[in-house]
Amino acid sequence: MKLNPKIWKRLFDFAPDIYYIHDDKGTFVYANRMAEKITGLSSKKLTSKKFIELGIFPDYEVAKIGCLIKSVLNGKQIGPVNVDVKNTKTGKITTVEVIAKRCYCNINKKFCLGGCARCY
Repeated sequence: MKLNPKIWKRLFDFAPDIYYIHDDKGTFVYANRMAEKITGLSSKKLTSKKFIELGIFPDYEVAKIGCLIKSVLNGKQIGPVNVDVKNTKTGKITTVEVIAKRCYCNINKKFCLGGCARCY
């Protein structure tokens, strides 16, 4: 059975886990509603800047995130690995279990990083 792309998007948008895609520079191309809830930022805001500029990771996670992204963009699948994410509105830290892989993104027609983060 082949599903319409709109149905797939809807499945990802309302998933109970975070689903995201970002480019090789760290700018989100797509982030679902759970990503909005955990980070405290709208999808529009998430996709406007590099994630390092958004303040969604505590300082102690930034170097780890950089290494993980480099590994994925070099073709390795990562995860599961635990990462702390900060809500920019409340300051609450949520630990998520991330799995990510390099993929081709039809949204921007480039190779990107696609991932899922399960919230604890």
